Amino acid sequence: MKSLMNGLLPALFLFSSAATAERPAPLVIQPDQIQWTLNEKSGVSSANLIGNRQAEGRFVQRLAFPASFRAPMHTHDGALSATVLSGELRLKFGANGKDVVLPAGSFVLIPPGVPHEEFATVDTELDVHGIGPIQTIAYPGPQSVEKAR
Repeated sequence: MKSLMNGLLPALFLFSSAATAERPAPLVIQPDQIQWTLNEKSGVSSANLIGNRQAEGRFVQRLAFPASFRAPMHTHDGALSATVLSGELRLKFGANGKDVVLPAGSFVLIPPGVPHEEFATVDTELDVHGIGPIQTIAYPGPQSVEKAR
């Protein structure tokens, strides 16, 4: 039994060392390392923290909406989830839906194909998560004409 343990322990150590060596290192991004891109037309700033929503694989995108931001009714061809980091995101699901207010700390999961619009009445930052590629598709139904309140 002792000789079995003497042979097994080094083998287990080597196996666990090899498995550890192949693992990717943790990714840490400090706020001052985020590379923002400003969309001049919408006023929205975005940064890809992990991956890219147009590419294959997992992504996390940080978005900063100005207080006047409003995206008209649209859908996505993949599921998206979002975590509101600061401010307040407002969503409306469907043409006749009521506003859903998501304060900082809120989470939402939007399944593929669900029509929604989003707007902000205060500066709002959120992280959007998904598995790409995910496209935004203009919703062909009635458009909401309400302005951000």
